[in-house]
Amino acid sequence: MEFLKRHYEKILLSVVLLCLAIAAAWLPIKIRQEKEDLQKTIFNLPKPKELKPVDLTTNETALKRLQNPPTVEMAGAHNLFNPATWKIKPDGSYIKIIKEGVDALTITKVQPLYMELAFDRVAASGYWIGVKRLSQKKPSIYAKLNEKKELFTLKEVKGPPEDPEEIVLELTDNPQPISITKAKSFQRIEGYAADLRYPPDNLNFPNKKVGDVITFGGESYKIIAITENEVRVSAISTDKRTTIFWNGVPVAPDSNSQQPKKP
Repeated sequence: MEFLKRHYEKILLSVVLLCLAIAAAWLPIKIRQEKEDLQKTIFNLPKPKELKPVDLTTNETALKRLQNPPTVEMAGAHNLFNPATWKIKPDGSYIKIIKEGVDALTITKVQPLYMELAFDRVAASGYWIGVKRLSQKKPSIYAKLNEKKELFTLKEVKGPPEDPEEIVLELTDNPQPISITKAKSFQRIEGYAADLRYPPDNLNFPNKKVGDVITFGGESYKIIAITENEVRVSAISTDKRTTIFWNGVPVAPDSNSQQPKKP
């Protein structure tokens, strides 16, 4: 007993070390057994079934919609972002105004304006040339050979001077010669005139040319340009410029408004 009392710590430590040695020797054997059991389990597992592809049609459709979102129409005939204006007509009925101001101005007709030079008659040693500018008749011009006028210079007279077969002119703004005879005049387009309409107030502006001023919707506008398919106007008060386009089709009188029944 005396021996155990003196050396019990050493004996206890020896037992612990012995247990650790046994555990250290047993652990590799246990690991090897577990690996073998795991391999057997894996080998005996049933073959997995092939997974069916997931149907992503709805997801792809939603993704395409997100990539191409619909545009929001901020203008037009709807009233989501554009409160409608109603006006009462002289007969007591109501008219719905879809557009107002310069945006409601429409073109109903565009016509070319010509410059025309025509042989008029012989007089003394010169010749009278009839003139139309911007489709309006002007006083005839008397010209002699090689005499420079405002619009042209008479360059050559073919045939008998008293009864010429052809007269050759050179325009002031174009050196290329032109010919006129008793039966054939010369024409070229020098500009355009337009018929305009403002439906909200039922106003028509016929035969308007560059430089004319029209008034509608509480504002005055100056016409600064006219071509065969557009009219450009400038607001007198703000100098803001707007172009009105025309597709060559006459505009219906009520194309800018809708007339409902009187409520």
